[in-house]
Formats: sequence, C-alpha cells, structure tokens
Amino acid sequence: MEMKPPRLKPSRIPFLVATVVFFLASPALAQAPAGLSGIVKAELSFARVEGALAQATNRQTGRTYQAVTDARGYFAMAVEPGVYDLAVLGDEYISHFEGPIAVTPNSIPSLEVVLYNLDAVGSSLLIGTLFMPDGWPAADWTVEITDLDQGTVSWLMTNEIGDFSTTLGRTGVPLLLEFLNPGGDPAGSIELTTRDRGTRVLFTVGDGFRNIRGPSRIE
Repeated sequence: MEMKPPRLKPSRIPFLVATVVFFLASPALAQAPAGLSGIVKAELSFARVEGALAQATNRQTGRTYQAVTDARGYFAMAVEPGVYDLAVLGDEYISHFEGPIAVTPNSIPSLEVVLYNLDAVGSSLLIGTLFMPDGWPAADWTVEITDLDQGTVSWLMTNEIGDFSTTLGRTGVPLLLEFLNPGGDPAGSIELTTRDRGTRVLFTVGDGFRNIRGPSRIE
C-alpha cells in the first residue's frame, strides 16, 4: 500500500511560516557559533587540574566569559567572535594569563594551559614568555611594566627564548605590561591584576591585527 505524507492543516501554515521568519531574523541565532576550550595541567606532574577558573575577556567589548575545569581538567565556553585574553586561576597555583587569542566565527580554539605550583614560584614573582606570531620566541624584546597604583615604571629584557621575570615586592598589584620590539616600537600590551600569588604571562607580540585594540583588564 502506498503511504502518503501527512498533509498540513491550513491553519498551521501561517504559524510555521512565522516561526521560520523569527529564527532567521533573530540576531543571536543568526550569529555564527564560536567558543574557547582547553585542558589545564599542573607543571612537572602534568596532572589534570580540577576546579580552576578560566575567564576570557573580549578586547573589543570588555565582556567576560567564565568556565570551571572538570575532573579531566577540561573547560569550554561559548563566546562571541573576537580577540580575547584568558586568565586561568587555581587555588594551589600562580595566576596564568594568556593572549591575545583570536576567535573567528565557527571556530573553537583549544588551548593547553600549564599552571605553576604556588610554593615553587612564590607569591610576588612575575614571570612570562613572549612569542612571535609564527610561534618562535621573541628574543631581546623590552617589557615595560607600569604599576597602575603607584605610577612607577620598570623595564625588563626577554632572553633568547623569550622569557622574562622579576619580583614585584608586593601582591595585588594592577599592572600594565607593554611589549616593545628590539627597535623600540610597541607591539602589544595587557593589563592585569596580580592578586595574592605569583603571576605567569604568555603573550603573542608583533601581530598588528591582534594588538591594535590596546590592553584589556583581566581580574
């Protein structure tokens, strides 16, 4: 016996048409999905870190998004497309800041974050690594550090593998870090608060598209 498809009642057709129009016209649903995800591990042991807070800050809008790592150390969050700085905070670890991270429509960048143990690093140490857009270290770059509370400025140089470090002398310091290439030209910045623990910064410099928006504050 031939089966015929069900026929819609005329009274339901306007409802379905209106529903389709609503979905197509909704800005939130029309926007392409995007997100950030990652795995958070402990230094040395590489054990997965559960319960760490991951916070992404949009450089253009200042909007923040948050997620907490699960038992696998995994986090994921839906975000709008844009350029982000990421903060990852764990109870027994120093603060981790990373950026800028470009999130394009229909993309979900996946990161691997390694947290340093607080006891091994100390509460007022600022350490970091600068990278070029191609992933190579940014050697012999200048890191200009401005204490936004006291207005003092200090300078550091990255070594051959892009690393820098300094002792701040106190905790809970709001800082502006600006990165200058070997010729003295600015090529990136990030604004953050050190809280009551050591701080690690990973930053990609020298990419004009990613850095033209200026600093974003990460709390």
